[in-house]
Amino acid sequence: MRYIAHRLLHGVFVLFGISTVVFALTWLTGDPASVLLPVNTPPDQVEVFRHQMGFDQPLPVQYLAFIGPETARPRCRWS
Repeated sequence: MRYIAHRLLHGVFVLFGISTVVFALTWLTGDPASVLLPVNTPPDQVEVFRHQMGFDQPLPVQYLAFIGPETARPRCRWS
């Protein structure tokens, strides 16, 4: 039982690390809105897109949205 608990805890840390690296890579390429939109997009439309996609939020809020609302607010469900 202790081995299983240890492996599950290790798995949580690995998933956290992988998701953090992938999230960081989206910002290392530059502004995600600039990367996703065509080059000739007007600046006002870029701002609207940033707001719609949540890129104008603080990074911790963006990270929680990146990993998903169910992960950010876990709920116990019995089926």
